Amino acid sequence: MASEPAAALAAARSQTPFDLIVVDDKRVQNGTAGELMRDFRSLGPAPILYLRSAPMSASVPVQPTTPPGVHVYDRSSPPAVLRHAMRRLLRRTRNRHAESETTHDRIVPPEAAEQPRIINEIFGDLGFDPEANIHTIVRRTAEVIGGVASLYNRLDDEAEFLVTWADHHLPPDAPRSDNPNGHICYEATIKGADKPVVIGEIDQSEFAQTDRNVSTYGLHAYIGFPVVVDGVPIGSLCVVDTVPRDFTDSDVDAIETLAHAVEQEERHLRLRETYRRDVDEREMSVREVQHRIKNDLAIVKATLGIRAATDQDAATCAPLLQAAAQIDVMLRVYERLSVDNVSGNVELSQFVRELTEDLRSAIVPPETAVDLNLDRCTVSARMAISVGTIINELVTNSVKYAFAATSDPQITVSMQCGSERSIRVTVSDNGAGLPESVLSGETRGFGLIATHALASQHRGSVELYSNGGASVTITLSCNA
Repeated sequence: MASEPAAALAAARSQTPFDLIVVDDKRVQNGTAGELMRDFRSLGPAPILYLRSAPMSASVPVQPTTPPGVHVYDRSSPPAVLRHAMRRLLRRTRNRHAESETTHDRIVPPEAAEQPRIINEIFGDLGFDPEANIHTIVRRTAEVIGGVASLYNRLDDEAEFLVTWADHHLPPDAPRSDNPNGHICYEATIKGADKPVVIGEIDQSEFAQTDRNVSTYGLHAYIGFPVVVDGVPIGSLCVVDTVPRDFTDSDVDAIETLAHAVEQEERHLRLRETYRRDVDEREMSVREVQHRIKNDLAIVKATLGIRAATDQDAATCAPLLQAAAQIDVMLRVYERLSVDNVSGNVELSQFVRELTEDLRSAIVPPETAVDLNLDRCTVSARMAISVGTIINELVTNSVKYAFAATSDPQITVSMQCGSERSIRVTVSDNGAGLPESVLSGETRGFGLIATHALASQHRGSVELYSNGGASVTITLSCNA
């Protein structure tokens, strides 16, 4: 494809692929050749064959003042020499394409004036998750600077391996963990500690031999900046490219700004990990306390059961069994407290359902139906113990006293969670009902005494009804 330099440059900016660019200096204005070649080198991987009018030898290697990737020849060179040069450059380009088939398309560097806008967009996209933020920064670093891939390489805790912690456009077969020795990110950037590393042509540096990724993936350019946390370099934010690059001051400023942003997210990540460790330690302490309480309660329950079993006095035995039953309720609460429940909260409807199943299997005769009507709500362990104890006492009373003359016994446990942080529990049966002395308050058994005491602790009330059976309604305040 032949074109004026300006048109060829415009075509390259539109990402038209080229294998080789030939520039004839007769068509280039005086003083613009160097600038034009640098523009072409920054936009694509194709080498440039520059035909110079001034007398030269048949083949002139790239001079120190010539941008990397530009090959200068005399226009008056024999055609065979020029054809050989073109074939050699085309073969090199196609080999490079074959070597990098696993990589994605390279990102064309933006104009310098666009870089601050993109960086501001990046910062605007950051959220509250430091890990996600690091990935966002790394992903868009290649967009800010241009290149084939952007990476955040980080030393592991023992500094034995260099780990690719985040990346964008990294080939699928690229190693995610590598020996740091000889690696550009480690030797030049991390060891550099506080300065950028800019390599426009890696082939001309020691890393062409020491970093195996250079030859494996056809890397030609590198720009990176260390990530330092608490005075210790821990990683490197970098961009690599498969074409030689003439990185600008704005590229250096951009990689430094984004590396400092990664540093901030690393600090946030460390704070989060510290917080998580504190929470884990707290959870472990809570679990240990719960385990000890549960064991102590189990010992007390077993002791009361043994004492009741060996006591021949019925008047003494009954209170012991009642106390053992109440402790059993508290044991069930602690069994249901989990690691996710560090605050000691209990989902009450599930707890009551499980408690009722335990009572059904322990003391409720098979012919007695137990119906449940429960709202879902979450309460403190203290409230759960109180509700469980009340239900335990009232269900036990119904089983013991209600159904002597009832052919189809039924117990109903209802629970409503009020909008004003209150809980209303009703235990009713279709048995003989409550005696008048109980309704008037003249006499109370142990179960009702415990129920009134627990209601008082929670600034609640107890209502007794006897109409086609006994019904006891307890209202408890969750704010007590």
